[in-house]
Amino acid sequence: MLFSGVLSAIGTLWPLLLLAGLLAALGAFLKKGKWAVHERGTLPYMKVDSLFTPAEKRFYQVLKEVVPPQYVLFAKVRLLDLFDFPKIMNGSDYHHYKNKVQSKHIDFLICDREKVAPLLVLELNDSSHLRPDREKRDQMVSAALNNAKLPLLYITAASAYD
Repeated sequence: MLFSGVLSAIGTLWPLLLLAGLLAALGAFLKKGKWAVHERGTLPYMKVDSLFTPAEKRFYQVLKEVVPPQYVLFAKVRLLDLFDFPKIMNGSDYHHYKNKVQSKHIDFLICDREKVAPLLVLELNDSSHLRPDREKRDQMVSAALNNAKLPLLYITAASAYD
């Protein structure tokens, strides 16, 4: 009789038990998986699988072969690191223009090997550059680089390069 009472109770509670089990399994997966839940006081940062997209990696491999030895190649350079600002600029203007470029980066940069002076910016364009937000970003980056007299070359992304 006790056994049948337990079975009866389980019969009405099984959806709740199943949900509890699924939540426990999901919690264990999240704790061990890529989207791990971090505990308070720990940092959630994880290493990326690659610094480059597959297209950027293919292009980088070609660039390493063709850039002459008197130059050095950099990748994923923060745009702000390419600019200096006039010393007489007021603080408000400085922060305004700094904020426009601070969180942006360029794909590749070729510099003079001795001075490590920027010479040429290379941007690899894939279909994402056709989006209105990317077009606006590209126009701003192009104008900033043009103003700084730093040439910019757009390269269309391809599956292979000669």
